[in-house]
Amino acid sequence: MNLQASSAPRTPRPFRAARAGSLPRVLAAGCTLVAIVLPHLACAEELPCAAATVEEARALADRLLEAGRYQSAGECYEAAGEYARANQAFLDAVTAQSKAAERRLADQADSARKLARELERAFHGPPRGNE
Repeated sequence: MNLQASSAPRTPRPFRAARAGSLPRVLAAGCTLVAIVLPHLACAEELPCAAATVEEARALADRLLEAGRYQSAGECYEAAGEYARANQAFLDAVTAQSKAAERRLADQADSARKLARELERAFHGPPRGNE
């Protein structure tokens, strides 16, 4: 076996897969970075309200409500002791989730009707190749 260095340039090696177990470490590092840089985001279980004082909880709840994150806003209003506003935010969350579920159901129904039409055409259409 000849182990002498050649003067020809080396061709790059193809990308090799990372070692087993490295992906979870990369993901964990990414989650940690996000949790440090953006405290209002969490990769695992989101805290009910990440505010230290009642005033912070109220202000955070207002921002969350404006952003359409009604469930989180309700949790912060609850932490601030504003139960009526918390209940309204929770109701808004249910309404938004219901509308989204209704849209998904309508889309699924449309897909099912389209599939039924395609199947009907496939089985009851004119015979092919028997001319």
